[in-house]
Amino acid sequence: MIFVKFVYQLTKSSIYCSYFEPIDSRMYVIHQKDRALIIDPFIEDELYTFLQYHSINQVQVLLTHEHYDHISGVNWLREVTHCQVLCSASCGERIQDPRKNLSQYFTALFGLQNESIRNKIKEMNVQPYSCKADQIFTNELELTWFGHHVYVRETPGHSIGSVCILVDNHIIFTGDSLTNGTPVVTRLPGGNRQAYQSVTQPYLYGLRQDMLVFPGHGDIDTIGNLLQRS
Repeated sequence: MIFVKFVYQLTKSSIYCSYFEPIDSRMYVIHQKDRALIIDPFIEDELYTFLQYHSINQVQVLLTHEHYDHISGVNWLREVTHCQVLCSASCGERIQDPRKNLSQYFTALFGLQNESIRNKIKEMNVQPYSCKADQIFTNELELTWFGHHVYVRETPGHSIGSVCILVDNHIIFTGDSLTNGTPVVTRLPGGNRQAYQSVTQPYLYGLRQDMLVFPGHGDIDTIGNLLQRS
């Protein structure tokens, strides 16, 4: 796991990124002064060092969806810092169930991957996992974080609990509702291709196509480029 020190400057806030090997799930940290907004946390020693170094004592966690590789750091983060966890109501229900967040089947999900990935997944020894949210919402939610306008909207398709997180109408965190390198997966339990095509795609196409996307997997790119490959 590599903690990337910096990926983007958003006015007075800095955005950092780390990826969860071996499947490149992305965790993002927006940092300003003594606060951090963390999207899709996983356990990362360098993140703990980062929080300590910057004397960060207020952490808001946003989850883009309920799958294990995007929630696995929630309980750990609660132990090392004071944080509040926010997600959609559907996500909030499913993160409490190892079957619905797929941690119970995590190793089996990668049975068709190459041997190197299968071995790394097996070494992780993922156990059935659950966590809880502090705040949930349905449909959409607007909030202010350190002067930034944050708009969170349900974007079903990849999963029932999926959302996209629009910040200052300038950049967007899409989780697995839009990824870089592979088409959006809708075949997992809770996925729905029709919902993706009828709800999520129209929303994304309605945004500026040059808007930067911070996806759940893969590198930053524009909405227009990623939609062509979704």
